[in-house]
Amino acid sequence: MKHFILLILSFSMYCQAQSQISKDLKQLAKMMSGSFNNLEQTARDSQFLRIQLKIDRIWQKSKGNSIWLYVEQALVKHADNPYRQRVYELKQISPDKFVSEVYLLKNPGLYISNLKAVENLTPDSLIQKGECAVILEKKTNSLFAGGTKGKACASELKGAKYATSEVEITPLGMKTLDRGFDAGDKQVWGSERGAYAFKKLK
Repeated sequence: MKHFILLILSFSMYCQAQSQISKDLKQLAKMMSGSFNNLEQTARDSQFLRIQLKIDRIWQKSKGNSIWLYVEQALVKHADNPYRQRVYELKQISPDKFVSEVYLLKNPGLYISNLKAVENLTPDSLIQKGECAVILEKKTNSLFAGGTKGKACASELKGAKYATSEVEITPLGMKTLDRGFDAGDKQVWGSERGAYAFKKLK
C-alpha cells in the first residue's frame, strides 16, 4: 500500500511538472509572437537600421511537443520586401531550458504576408538551418535569454565562416544581436553598437 501511494504521488508530481513545462513554453511563444519595431531605439541612435519584425504562430492544431512560429523581418522603408523569412520550432528541453530550431523556406517569396500559404506547408518541407538553433533559459517569469552555441552556425555572408545570435525576450519586446565572423574571429557583419531593441506593438 505504501509503495502504491508513493507511486501515485510520483505520478502526480510528474503531471504537475509537465503542466508547468507546457505553461512556460506557451508563455515563451506568446512573448515572441506579435509585431515589433525598433523605432524608439533609432530615435536615440540613428546608426541602427529601422527594422520591423512580425512573428505569427502557425500549425496550432499540429500534434507533438513543439510550437511553430513564422517570422518576417524587413527594413521599415521596404516593409513589403522582407530580407529574412524563417520558421522557428520552439521546444522545451528541461524545466528551465528551451530551444528554437531555425528553418528556411523553399521559394520564400511565395509566403510574404501570406499566412494561409504558410499554414499549408508541412514541417518536412522546410530546410533546417543546421547548428543554428538558439538555446534559451528562463531567467525569471518575465525574461528568457540565450543564444547559439560557439562557432557551430555556419555563414558565408560577407566572407564570414560562422554566425552567432544572442537574444533576450520579455513581454515588452526583445533584444537581438546577430553577428558574422571570419576564420580569424574578426566580425565582418552585424551590429557593432550592441543589440537591436525591438518594442512589442501588439
